[in-house]
Amino acid sequence: CWKEVVRKFHSDPATTDAMTRLLLETQLYIAFRYGRYTREKRNKLLKICDELEYPRLDFDRLEAAAHLDWQGDTELSYIAEISWDQLNKAYASLGLEITAEEDEVKRVYRRLLSQHHPDKLLAQGKSPEFIRDASEKTRQIKGAYELIREVRGF
Repeated sequence: CWKEVVRKFHSDPATTDAMTRLLLETQLYIAFRYGRYTREKRNKLLKICDELEYPRLDFDRLEAAAHLDWQGDTELSYIAEISWDQLNKAYASLGLEITAEEDEVKRVYRRLLSQHHPDKLLAQGKSPEFIRDASEKTRQIKGAYELIREVRGF
């Protein structure tokens, strides 16, 4: 069972962060090289990360790098309709880097939504044109956040 192997790997005092990273990189390489990288495969790798206490953000970075290496040969089937350009634009529209932590993404999303929410601006007496623009900005913020949330799985 993979759980036993993971526990043995993690309990070995010689195990280092580099070995953990190598294990995950190898698994990602195999997943991308020999077939579609599915949500099921990703969830199994995330379980391994949890067992090894490997940071989720570090895994996301490894996953992104592996995908870029194999971009022409395979796809992330659960986000196949999403291009990396769209994802980068989503982060940019929230004013974030792609390496932003989950809590930072949520915090920035809530702050931007509050700043541009049409109901709040209407209560402040803003013009109809200003409120229309704010409504569009709110849709963009929500769309960007939903895309990031779907891809990162939070």
